[in-house]
Amino acid sequence: MIIDNVNKQYEPEGNLSEPVVPQSVPLIYNGKPSNTKQYVHQYLLNKGLPYHISKGIVGNLEQESNLKTNAVNSKSGAYGLAQWLGDRKKNLFKTYGNNPTLENQLDYIVKELNTTEKKAKDKLFES
Repeated sequence: MIIDNVNKQYEPEGNLSEPVVPQSVPLIYNGKPSNTKQYVHQYLLNKGLPYHISKGIVGNLEQESNLKTNAVNSKSGAYGLAQWLGDRKKNLFKTYGNNPTLENQLDYIVKELNTTEKKAKDKLFES
């Protein structure tokens, strides 16, 4: 899925099924925090997000969960990369089960940006 882009200068050119990241950039996840950060950024680029928005999301996820997929806030019960709560958390689990992978959670972020969180996406694309 490519995110609709309101700022045409960031739209990928050519075959939209091809990765946005150059082929020479490895898309490898080995569980190390520094590599997780790069992996998440590249994954979001491959989903069609512009560079600066992908970087911003990565920074936010670092603050929310330290990029840990199983992070749980002991006070609120917020879960995962984006510290989902309430119906958003329930829908994450309904979609991917009780232990969603890193890729599941990143796909869920993209799905939300295209559906229930479209206003947030629009704000991001204004930046």
